[in-house]
Amino acid sequence: MELNVQWIDKEESRVIPQLRAYNRKQAGGRLADRDTKTVELTLENEAGEVIAGITASFYWEQMHVDYLWVDETLRGRDTGSGLLKRAEELAREHRCRYVQLETFSFQAPDFYRKQGYEVFGVLDDSPYDGARQYFLKKVLK
Repeated sequence: MELNVQWIDKEESRVIPQLRAYNRKQAGGRLADRDTKTVELTLENEAGEVIAGITASFYWEQMHVDYLWVDETLRGRDTGSGLLKRAEELAREHRCRYVQLETFSFQAPDFYRKQGYEVFGVLDDSPYDGARQYFLKKVLK
């Protein structure tokens, strides 16, 4: 056996398809036909520049918010909450049971709590000493 080390993009992975096949086999028919799909919603200004957006992955009856970003000039104007609500609507349309995400203490844990998300885990000193990484979820109804 030989260990190979490569820096790759996820799309180039030879491991991920193997794990997904195993997971589908273990989960049975209920989840077997649902591969990961990613959606991106963006807002653009008149010049066509992205000024806000959200990227989310859908898999196994859940949505994971990968990234949510709003330009500083638009913060506090319900731009982020509007994007998040639209993504949650898509999650419901795709029969997701819940949404999960991570955020850091210097980002937006309070924003997500105001949107109905609850903390289910905290990692101290991540990504640096004194910071916290929050793991949050929202059950969809």
